[in-house]
Amino acid sequence: MPSRSQGNPRAEKVFVYMTRDDSGKEFPRFVPPQKIVSPGQVVVWRNLTNKDLKLTLDPAVFETSTLAIASKKAGQARVKTGVENNGYPYRAEVGGARAVGASHPEVIVDG
Repeated sequence: MPSRSQGNPRAEKVFVYMTRDDSGKEFPRFVPPQKIVSPGQVVVWRNLTNKDLKLTLDPAVFETSTLAIASKKAGQARVKTGVENNGYPYRAEVGGARAVGASHPEVIVDG
């Protein structure tokens, strides 16, 4: 059986939805907030919110630097080959509001 590093590894998914804190304030949540990926792998973001999602990705890590994903749709980007093992945050906005705090998303390249 081929290893995951051979051929076309399966896409990794990140789900985005809106939730509320104890005060009732709505904010986006990314599940998982830290996604482990390999060089060459595709990451798929599923926007489960009723708002548009905009991702600003590190151009040194991803083949695409920005993604605009409409409500209830998905978008994807491929991790570049040769990316150094490390954690790489990316900027996310849902309906124009930046995702911050515990929901601040990142990919962890482990190849």
